[in-house]
Amino acid sequence: MKLISFSLFVLALLICHGANADELYQIVTSATEINPDDVYVIASEDGEYALQGTSSKPFATTKTGKANYINGYLLATTTHVADNIKLVPVEGKTDTYLLQYVSDNKYVRGGTANTKDLSKTTSNTDSRLEWKIVSNSKGANIQNTNTSLYITNTTSEFSCKTTQSSVKSCLYKKVTKDDDVVLTKNLDSYSSTILLTSTDYDFSETNGLKVYIVTDANKSKVTLQEVKQVRQGTPVILYGDKNHYIARKKDMNSVPDLTNNILKKGGSNIYGDGQTTYAIAEKDGKIGFYRVKSGVQIPAGKVYLVINDTDAKEFFDFDGEEVTLGIDNVYNGHIEPKGRMFNINGQQVTNGYKGIVIMNGKKYLNR
Repeated sequence: MKLISFSLFVLALLICHGANADELYQIVTSATEINPDDVYVIASEDGEYALQGTSSKPFATTKTGKANYINGYLLATTTHVADNIKLVPVEGKTDTYLLQYVSDNKYVRGGTANTKDLSKTTSNTDSRLEWKIVSNSKGANIQNTNTSLYITNTTSEFSCKTTQSSVKSCLYKKVTKDDDVVLTKNLDSYSSTILLTSTDYDFSETNGLKVYIVTDANKSKVTLQEVKQVRQGTPVILYGDKNHYIARKKDMNSVPDLTNNILKKGGSNIYGDGQTTYAIAEKDGKIGFYRVKSGVQIPAGKVYLVINDTDAKEFFDFDGEEVTLGIDNVYNGHIEPKGRMFNINGQQVTNGYKGIVIMNGKKYLNR
């Protein structure tokens, strides 16, 4: 089976714990996406600045950085974005909400002029407390129903504007949970990676990202196998568009070790030998395993292969026949059982199992 053409990028794991845990927010585009149980932040339309108040400046901005904004997702630690808010629906009014801070239960009160006179209040009866969610080409803006002014931002503070065309701030919804980890695509290079943080991972619900190990490599072909669970420190190949991704944390050593993985880890003392060592690179627009020249270091965080076969190719093309998926058939429904089936960890499964299964010595992908 030919591997569908793709781009391999480094993924850097931006993972902290406790008070500074990474949080991922997705831009809201319309009021239909609002859920009172979710948590939100207000940020500039490109994710550069986000709401982080202080005692002296309750509507100050914090610089989260454009590098943390990808395809409508904003990644920020709580040191970047402290002011999570809830949207409390106003009874009897469509798409109308109170903006309530999670930390102190205070409400955001709208300004009365084209000035920075936003304010906080504990009262929920003020006429300037009600806000509409208004869609535009960038996302969803926040408009005060009493003053018709929109919340917007400068580089230092949030304020009010009269016209939507001048508004540069949007609403973002938090999409990470306590048992999630956030993976961020490195935009500078094509490669593979080693998962370095102190947890195991489950990628079963990670949309848009595929995780592969290598199970075989000879003089003419490299065989990939997709996996859904990975132990901490496992060298893998990652496939997906540039973006932020969410993976599920697993307890350490709860995931079986992938003993059939022949990928190896680079390091300060790992060098190519010009004959048997291969690493992922892009040359002339083609991505694949290239033979590493003698004396060239394969750094930590990268992976490589050793292919000892005589007369092995110098290049294994991910867009060609030289790299294949190690499965025999792909099914979009249940596999017709013709014997006992096992997952890649050797556990017997039923025909309703989703993922790679082994039956009669052959691998099948059941979606």
